[in-house]
Amino acid sequence: MRFDAGEVTFYKKTNVAGKGLMPEAQYSRLFVACYAELTVGVFRFNQAKQNDARVDLLLRIPRAYGLSPGDAATLAPYSHATAGEIYSVYQVQQTEDEDGLPVTDVSLMRDDGIDASKIIDA
Repeated sequence: MRFDAGEVTFYKKTNVAGKGLMPEAQYSRLFVACYAELTVGVFRFNQAKQNDARVDLLLRIPRAYGLSPGDAATLAPYSHATAGEIYSVYQVQQTEDEDGLPVTDVSLMRDDGIDASKIIDA
């Protein structure tokens, strides 16, 4: 598998509100990886729809741990102009590619509710 579609930056979601206060999300940079873009299949699309969600992108990255649903991602694609959009991680699956190498498939949803000022890129 060639990871030649672009670079994705993942951000870990943490709650920075004090005890007893309304949760306030902040995102800190987790890691950057090259990715391959896969087709969102009918099964995955329907599964998300049953849960009132919408999978916009399916990425394959080299095996990575520490990602969770609700984390954020931004893309720097090599081929098209969707750079700068913020996505929310919907699902993370550890699997193998066609050569038997360990990879991680990440389902992403566009998320206009994530405040870009809450992302710390350090």
